[in-house]
Amino acid sequence: MFKKILKGVLIVFVLLFVIGLFIDDPMEVESITDFNSPEVNILGIGASKKLKITSKIDELEIYEIKLNKGNCKLHYVLSKSNPKKLKYGQSFSPIHFCENLKQAEIKTNEGDFTYSF
Repeated sequence: MFKKILKGVLIVFVLLFVIGLFIDDPMEVESITDFNSPEVNILGIGASKKLKITSKIDELEIYEIKLNKGNCKLHYVLSKSNPKKLKYGQSFSPIHFCENLKQAEIKTNEGDFTYSF
């Protein structure tokens, strides 16, 4: 009986792994430092730190971005009633105020995704 249950659980994990190989993130995410942005002069800083999000699908809606588990601020307000909408290939680069960006949690119409840097 135990072997049958174990075999069933193992099959489920293998199927989830195989399915996961074919699922791709709907966006590319990177942390960038921009020395030439207009914000450098406006904010009086040497460079602006940005989270660059590029859509890899036709319709991407970003509802929420949480940086370093909520310990960093983002210079942009998002919500389900005020999402950032991106088409394929379009990018969105909000400024963040993280000294050391380690993680970005992004809620979208395609699900929730976590990126580490």
